Amino acid sequence: MSEVQLYVYDLSNGLARAMSLAWTGRQLDGIWHTSVVVYGLEFFYGQGISTVRPGTSHHGRPQRQISMGRTEIDKMTFTEYLDGLRDRWTAADYHLLEHNCNNFSDTVLEFLVNQHVPRDILDLPAVFLSTPMGQQMRPMIDQMFRPRGASNVEPEAAVASLTRAAATNGHASASTAAQAISLPMLDALKDKVVRFEQVPNVDSAISKLSLCFEDVKDERAGTTTQTIRSILRPYLIAFERKAVGIQFASPPKPALLLAMAKAFTAASQLLPNDQLFPIFDLLRFAMLDKRIAAGIAVMSSIDLFGTLLSTSIETPAEARLTMLTSLRLFANCVGQKTIAAKLDQDQLKQLALLGLEHSDAGVRAAAASLAFAIRQAMNKATEEDEIELASALVHPLTSETAPETAYRLVGAIGLLLRMSEHQEPLRELLEVLELKAALSKLRSLHGLDLKALALSDELVTLL
Repeated sequence: MSEVQLYVYDLSNGLARAMSLAWTGRQLDGIWHTSVVVYGLEFFYGQGISTVRPGTSHHGRPQRQISMGRTEIDKMTFTEYLDGLRDRWTAADYHLLEHNCNNFSDTVLEFLVNQHVPRDILDLPAVFLSTPMGQQMRPMIDQMFRPRGASNVEPEAAVASLTRAAATNGHASASTAAQAISLPMLDALKDKVVRFEQVPNVDSAISKLSLCFEDVKDERAGTTTQTIRSILRPYLIAFERKAVGIQFASPPKPALLLAMAKAFTAASQLLPNDQLFPIFDLLRFAMLDKRIAAGIAVMSSIDLFGTLLSTSIETPAEARLTMLTSLRLFANCVGQKTIAAKLDQDQLKQLALLGLEHSDAGVRAAAASLAFAIRQAMNKATEEDEIELASALVHPLTSETAPETAYRLVGAIGLLLRMSEHQEPLRELLEVLELKAALSKLRSLHGLDLKALALSDELVTLL
């Protein structure tokens, strides 16, 4: 085992902390660069992937050293993993806002210890872009780094250039901040795709199902287990990450889709609700491939998703894992138009509401994501639909204590109001529900990051 640390550097050398409030209207404590220290070496991304002895890079001394735990992955395995990343993390691929050192550190930390770079660091580009100055300087940043491969600008040189530009234009930008109407963070949510993309441990999930089926006295139990193990397993473990999302190695054949639908339907009928979470999780993963989603959606003989949605609503709160995985499954499903069109919208909203009332923060966060996806999928929502959804979202926000869940709830409410064709009655309802007071209270929530605060500010502007 090896200790894993995240080194954090401020590329502005304190200038951001001193001047950002005057220049941008927001307090930014640094322009962060991060690296990962493990096996006695420091790994970071800029001009490609670099490796140095800890603390000896040209970034100087780190401002912070954050312990991320210990990894059980050996150095040889990590070296092979790093070599596999080099084609996607070249100097030509670097972009200060979208594909930077912090994104690289986040990817590596997830592999080593299943941890992430702190949100206030990862969200810094979005927070900066939400300011008038950020919007003004975006074209300049894009010119430095786009199209990818057209420039090999050093990150430090880019930061220095941008700082000079900020110093020149800072006072003018600050004076016009109050006049800015643009809501970039909320507008970006319109196109945000809700996907739970975690790769499940397929073998572990199948083993759990096999154990559950041992007590089932039904001839379908053995057939279902055999189908999942011999037909679905080889397919699910052979996947690739592509720009369009997860794709499995070969196009799904009708026979495989039918076998999958039959096996999952049978499992939902044979097993008690608290044992269904492996089924929901495997299906959630499969739904990331649009070809599978489309294939199952057009089946007329089996209503797999209708069956699972009804089962999810009937799941008791004590079956936390089943509730959590069902919410993640249907959040992914709502993002697939072929499936979303077949789902009962009232049942979907009922499932989201049940999740939002759950005692577990992870379940509530997944439910908030489902509610967000539901609003995104509404082409023309009725006033009644919007009021119902708004009421369901504001109530849990007033008592929410988990930062990630609060952020997702604020995003869902903001998107609802931003996209609404019935803004006046919706504003009146949100005033009655005292949303502004809830958002004000939210600012004191421990652990709430800059991105969530910026999103909250934009929602207040809409109100």
